Amino acid sequence: MTDYRSPAGASEGADGGQPDVSWLIGQLVREVPTITAVVLVSADGLQLASSGHLSREHTESVAALAAGFLGITGQLGGLLQLGAPENLSIRYPHGHLAFLRIDDPSGEFVAALLVSAQPQTQIGQLGYAMTTFSQAVGHALTPETRHALHQNTLPAPAR
Repeated sequence: MTDYRSPAGASEGADGGQPDVSWLIGQLVREVPTITAVVLVSADGLQLASSGHLSREHTESVAALAAGFLGITGQLGGLLQLGAPENLSIRYPHGHLAFLRIDDPSGEFVAALLVSAQPQTQIGQLGYAMTTFSQAVGHALTPETRHALHQNTLPAPAR
C-alpha cells in the first residue's frame, strides 16, 4: 500500500501551499502499474493535471468530456433520487475507465479523478488507490490551488 502523504508534505506541497499533484499521480501509477492515463479534472471541466500517453490537447478534451459525463450521470441520479455519483467504472474491450468524485472538506464537488487502465487491472485495487489519492488531495484543492494547477497545464505564451 502506497503512502500518499510521503515524502513529508507532498500532499500539501513542499512549501505547505499547492499540493504536489504530479508526485501524487506518480504514486497512483506506481500503486497500480496497469494504469495507462490519469487526468485530474476540475468540477467545471478544466484539466488540472495529467499523466500518461495523452497529449495536452487530448487531456483538455478528456477533461471537458469527463465533466459533461459526470454532469449527465448526476442529473440521472437526481431524476432517480439516487444522488450524485461517487464513482463510476466502465469496462471497454481494451480496458477500463474509472471516475472518482473528489470533494472538499465541506462536501462540495471540486474535482474528479479519471483513470484509464488495461483490461487485466484489478478494479478493487484501482478503486482503493483512487480513493486514497482523493483523500490525500481533496482537502488541498482550494479555488486558488485549482486555478494554479490549471495555469500549469496551459502552453507557455509565444514570445
